[in-house]
Amino acid sequence: MNKKAFIPKTYRPIVPGSKLQNLSLSLNKEDFSSSKTFSTCVILISARDDIVPYHFLKEINSREHIRHLYYDDLGIDWDFSFSDGILKIYLKELVITTTAIYHRHPGISKEHPYYYKHVALFEVLDIWKGSLIGQKRDHYHNFSKAYQGITSIKNAAKSAGNQIIKYPRSFFLKGDFKLLKNRCEGSLIVKSCSNIRSKVVSDEIFNQWDLENTSHLPTFFQEKIDGIDIRVHVCGKTIWSLMVENKDCIDYRYASKGTIKYKQVQLPKEIKVFCKSIAQYENNQLIGVDLIKSGNFYFCLESNPGPGWSTFNHSSKTEFAKNVLSKLSRRKS
Repeated sequence: MNKKAFIPKTYRPIVPGSKLQNLSLSLNKEDFSSSKTFSTCVILISARDDIVPYHFLKEINSREHIRHLYYDDLGIDWDFSFSDGILKIYLKELVITTTAIYHRHPGISKEHPYYYKHVALFEVLDIWKGSLIGQKRDHYHNFSKAYQGITSIKNAAKSAGNQIIKYPRSFFLKGDFKLLKNRCEGSLIVKSCSNIRSKVVSDEIFNQWDLENTSHLPTFFQEKIDGIDIRVHVCGKTIWSLMVENKDCIDYRYASKGTIKYKQVQLPKEIKVFCKSIAQYENNQLIGVDLIKSGNFYFCLESNPGPGWSTFNHSSKTEFAKNVLSKLSRRKS
């Protein structure tokens, strides 16, 4: 019998491009054996429904040297080979040798007909020596926010000095909700602990849910921090930080249309060091860090290994997009 999760399905929205749909095995596949023309360019790979690449390309306003491929079409309209450290991308009548890839790999079911081809590409990207932005198989991947909290976030806080950086009190509960209330007197929020997206809500909402379901599966709770939301994006040495000025719910990602407003903000040196240190510990060139400034302290909620940075609408986004392209195009020494 399937056990009910505490967070209802209506609070676990599907993120466009986060998962590939299963395909029919009867799909026609291109013959790549006749591909002869060679080309060199930057490769961008994502799910077809992923809106982040669309906004990225729109900001840089140049597709001349970038080829956008879809993971939906891997094994159908394009393929790859890897030999002697050289990664080649095969399209109809075209072979691309690339030194730079920005990829946003979606989740994929083992039932997908090209599941193992996707796994093979992931394994190649793990050992490929080219310029890579995007998740590797050995990245943290948000599979466990709790594990991330006691590893990369904790270590990064030590590197930055730890004086103004805090991590919210966090709890895993599988049992009677009263056990948690006896440990934490203040307000709480509940959210997914894995890479499955959930809307973050406070106890004024989740107290209306079926609290008996906390006995079925482990559920992740954190103390509610009142303060100013700050989203920090790190790309190499570049920091782009935005403060949320307006929102009409706790989780600003799901604020009512037209209510959200961002303001670029300068961070203290310690916080910049902290955010860059997370990227270093997680061995990831491009991350998003969620902070809440409360009084003189900065609470780090989590780090996102595949951030939707290009969907944050602010005039400063164009400059950061150019930095992403520059970082991507820079050859590794």
